[in-house]
Amino acid sequence: MLSSPAVYLAGGLRLASTLPLPPLSAAPAGAPDWTITVADELPPSCHEWFHHWDEEDGSLWLSFGRLASGYLLQFAHSASFEVRPAERTIRAYAMPGTPDDTVRHLLLNQVLPLLVAAPGRLALHASAVAGPEGIVAFVGPGGSGKSTLAAACVKRGWSLVTDDVLIVTPQTGQMMAVPSFCELRLWRDVADAVFPEAAAVPAVADYSTKRRLGPETNLRFLAHPAPLARLFLIDRAMASDDQAVTRVPVAPRDAVVALTRCAFVLDVTNRAALRTSFGQLATLVERVAVVGLVYPRALDRLDDVLAAIGVPAPSRRAAG
Repeated sequence: MLSSPAVYLAGGLRLASTLPLPPLSAAPAGAPDWTITVADELPPSCHEWFHHWDEEDGSLWLSFGRLASGYLLQFAHSASFEVRPAERTIRAYAMPGTPDDTVRHLLLNQVLPLLVAAPGRLALHASAVAGPEGIVAFVGPGGSGKSTLAAACVKRGWSLVTDDVLIVTPQTGQMMAVPSFCELRLWRDVADAVFPEAAAVPAVADYSTKRRLGPETNLRFLAHPAPLARLFLIDRAMASDDQAVTRVPVAPRDAVVALTRCAFVLDVTNRAALRTSFGQLATLVERVAVVGLVYPRALDRLDDVLAAIGVPAPSRRAAG
């Protein structure tokens, strides 16, 4: 832990944290948007749990609780986070034996996405990359292949914008994508296939076998906002190993419904926040092309998927 907070930048927000956050860059001067501390004591008791996230196997992953001062986010068997929106503070409580890397991962990739959404800022469960015509995003549920597609695009020379949380803001008739931080999280087989030169990278957390590729692996990273050009909706339920790569038109209403399932909202019982999020999604669909993408879940078919996305194949000279 740091004796005094360091100030970092993530998704356009300044974070003052006593927990070192090495994936993040130092923030420019200014007051922090959120202050993060790590507590030694037990988390506060919560008697009003209003929402839960489950793992694919049905086991409990995350519980949302309401406190007098804000919210308690409790991750099963690892850590809890007390969020006080009025004070703009986050207090982390690690369970005995939970490594700092796991607390850091939960904070950056699970807790912060729920807090960055605000009037004028939309947060989506998406990976995004920057190409010649703007930013392209892959939106879908966990395990749908978003990070794999982003990694493959970066390997072809495009720049990473975000691995898991896309922040979008309106600006003069466009929708701008705000970069998060330079990190890719890939399953071992994907990391070995796409970035074999980074074979020794560490795991993201003690409970996951995903590997973390950060700035030290020299990833191309876009550090400034840029226009969002296209959203690809990914439905893993429609994918199979022998599936042809297909781009599917998506009606605006269907796009809003699909994106609603991928929007981060801290309090799902807050109707005002839900109305705001729905309105932001409607504006997004009006201004940005949304296309369904169905493709085989096979690494040896990545070239076909990239061609459908619009990523050119490497020239023979570059490949040689």
